[in-house]
Amino acid sequence: MRKTHFQWAAEDCEDTAAFEKPSRSEKKRRALTLQKLGEDLAKSQNLWDSLPLPDALLLALKENLRLSSHEAHRRQLQYIGRLMRELSTEDIEIIKTAIRHGEQKFA
Repeated sequence: MRKTHFQWAAEDCEDTAAFEKPSRSEKKRRALTLQKLGEDLAKSQNLWDSLPLPDALLLALKENLRLSSHEAHRRQLQYIGRLMRELSTEDIEIIKTAIRHGEQKFA
């Protein structure tokens, strides 16, 4: 006898709370976006003092300058990205705006 496959939609389910949290792929996309923002921040040394950066993030950015090995530099940028995930959305927007305006000054 053949099995019957049922299709369902999220609207059919009464408990939609399970669908409200971001997927694993969405979490990875956000993390990679913040890591890229951390890389841009690492290149903008002149902005560090004017931004609301936590001490751990500032130390990680300074440590990134000291590293010379490609692999160590890559791992440090991943760590900076992890620290960026702990920032509030307001702080992230401030950093994005400062980097954008900082690039426009020198362009």
